[in-house]
Amino acid sequence: MRRAIRVVHVSLVVLITLAVLTQAVLAGQFVSGVSNAIPVHGAVGGVLELAALVLLVVAIAHRVAGERSRVALIGSVSLALALTVQAGLGWAPGAIPTAVHVPLGVCIFAGSLLLSIALTRRGASATRRAVAAAER
Repeated sequence: MRRAIRVVHVSLVVLITLAVLTQAVLAGQFVSGVSNAIPVHGAVGGVLELAALVLLVVAIAHRVAGERSRVALIGSVSLALALTVQAGLGWAPGAIPTAVHVPLGVCIFAGSLLLSIALTRRGASATRRAVAAAER
């Protein structure tokens, strides 16, 4: 059970990371003059809001199932919170929300990428330990 939750957790964080990267591409297209990029950017943002909620549930379930890593829980909760704030800033009018929205998006991408790596590496080291124990 714990392994299945872990796979879902890692997969969800990786998918969120790819969706955030897609958001950057869409924002770049809008700046370049592609007029339909903003509605798609908003739709992907809505999906990311939903993914943030699912991420909270999965991270808590992962912890309850026995995950000892604080990085998995704290990183996931922080990512979910940042995605929620990001969505609110994206819909807010004015220059100041946009001035925060863009760099926050960069930080979210970096954080989700680091969390993806941390969760993947943790699983790889756990697998190596299990194989080493089985060989003894």
